[in-house]
Amino acid sequence: MSAFIFGDGQRPLYGVHHTPTSGKHRDAAVLICHSLGREYMRTHRGLVRLAEQLAREGFHVLRFDYFATGGSSGDDGEGSLEQWVEDVKVAAQELKDLAGLDKVSLVGVRVGAALATLAAVEMAVEDLILWDPVVSGAAYVDFQIGFSRSYYADLDRFPVSRLQAIDAGADDLIGYRWPQSLRDSLGNCDLMRLKRVRARQAELISSDERLEYRELQAHLTRIEVPTTYHAVEEQTGWESLDKLGEAMMMHGVSKRILAKLAAR
Repeated sequence: MSAFIFGDGQRPLYGVHHTPTSGKHRDAAVLICHSLGREYMRTHRGLVRLAEQLAREGFHVLRFDYFATGGSSGDDGEGSLEQWVEDVKVAAQELKDLAGLDKVSLVGVRVGAALATLAAVEMAVEDLILWDPVVSGAAYVDFQIGFSRSYYADLDRFPVSRLQAIDAGADDLIGYRWPQSLRDSLGNCDLMRLKRVRARQAELISSDERLEYRELQAHLTRIEVPTTYHAVEEQTGWESLDKLGEAMMMHGVSKRILAKLAAR
């Protein structure tokens, strides 16, 4: 495992490359696309473990931070949907170069699943694995605003409600800066409007039964991406204030992703 900086000199990105740790060598590498904010924090350790498990199965794996997130360049709030989709494509090419392979699979979580799918509109990928994907960016942003309002109105957490600051136009959403430009950009994401995705096959992993996931599966299949649906028992609590700071080890999801990719 090695950490490094890659990408163009104007917007360098931070990544961690996991090399195969067994005698196995797979013909496709795996790029992990994480989510944002508190979802990034809650799944970070679980995704590190997943990368290690995939490396033991013979995969080259890359984890990385999008522009203006984590260890990559850029200030909080400078990112955008369009920039992050480009980051996924840059990271995929970097991984293929590092591994000496011409095939890559994408594993995405929440917003990361949406970014992976959008990147695959222009970039050919092998497997596209989407865990609880954000299907509509506009609906996601609306939920995050409401979720943040509930958090800051909780007088058990704060002696004085912070709703007034939120209503006055503060960019903060539970400790992360989401200016209006970023919210507008994410609002442009609508996976149901895609007319082409260049994936050999896809799997939608659901830890929370939702109609929009079934509709996305049907849509991807309709645009000629054979897509399977797999439900797992994982207590994610994406929309629970009680689980806001709780790390997620994602055993069930990791087991499914490993099984799916190892079956190639």
